Amino acid sequence: AVEAKTGVPWWEQRLLWGSEEIHGAEPFFAFVPGTVDLVMVRRKPEQAEWLAKVAGDWSVLGKAPSWVCADHEIVLTAVKQNGDALQFAASELLADRDFVAAAARENGASLRFASSELLEDR
Repeated sequence: AVEAKTGVPWWEQRLLWGSEEIHGAEPFFAFVPGTVDLVMVRRKPEQAEWLAKVAGDWSVLGKAPSWVCADHEIVLTAVKQNGDALQFAASELLADRDFVAAAARENGASLRFASSELLEDR
């Protein structure tokens, strides 16, 4: 519905309700009565392309350009599939406690890729 109204392809859309991102808008609208105010943020086509690649195979992150390895959303998509994807993350992501925790929930052994500063700060 959003794509038809805006002309923005679904893979370039990020729909936000307050501070929460809505994934799969159809089920969301089934539970929310009345009118809902959403904010749509358009992804760059390159980001949408890499999100699709990583969603299909997390290991492509190993051959990704540096801007991809620094993109929180793209790397988190890979990390949720396999915590070992953390090895390809940019240093600023490796120092992010919440980001590294997401990887550790998938695979505790992925902590070996976290920044030394983060590992020392227990």
